[in-house]
Amino acid sequence: MTPAWPAGYRSGMRARGSLLRRVRELPPLVADGLLAALLTAIALPMLFLPSENFERLYAAGFRDPGPLAVLLTLCQTVPVAWRRRAPYAVLATVTAAATAHLALGFKPTFAEAAMVVSLYTVAAHRPRRQALVAGLLFGAALVGYGLIAEARYPSPFEDSLQSWTLTLIQFGAAFFLGDLQKRRLDYMAKLEALNAQLAEEQELRSRWAVAEERARIARELHDVVAHSVSVMVVQAGAARRTL
Repeated sequence: MTPAWPAGYRSGMRARGSLLRRVRELPPLVADGLLAALLTAIALPMLFLPSENFERLYAAGFRDPGPLAVLLTLCQTVPVAWRRRAPYAVLATVTAAATAHLALGFKPTFAEAAMVVSLYTVAAHRPRRQALVAGLLFGAALVGYGLIAEARYPSPFEDSLQSWTLTLIQFGAAFFLGDLQKRRLDYMAKLEALNAQLAEEQELRSRWAVAEERARIARELHDVVAHSVSVMVVQAGAARRTL
């Protein structure tokens, strides 16, 4: 038996589906620009607003934010707007800005999510071999990022091991999901090419069928005309003999 969902829930699901469909139909630069704006809107307030959780987690404290911190945060979020046009450059820029942000002692923000988005984009929109090379280079940079974090904010071994594990799982999942998306896009492209080929073959067969039908009608018409002419010749000969 199908459950009877409330009308408000169904309308909400339809509204969310419609919103997602509209976002997917946006030009890539516009959709990515909206994503970059969202990351910026979340990250910049986090840079200035106090956070007791961060303060308890990092006992060493953070450097007071200023223009440089704002610039490094923007260098992490704004390049996301061009993530599908220049995935490698965006990934390198975002990673370098995040590493500099950490090394200078500024408070971490949600802008670090741009690294996850950029790595996913590289895996999803670039050839697999090149994406693997970029992923390995990013992994090396991520190790450096982690070593800087360990040196600047020391923590017990258990906490450090948990942090490394969660980080590797996070970025590994981003690359894996990007690779799945690439496979799906390749499969869809193959299906579209196959559909186009089938449509072309169907059109060609239709043209052949029309040409064959026209040839058959022409042959039948030729036979009818030839038979009529023969009958006319015979009748003319008979009339001449009668006269």
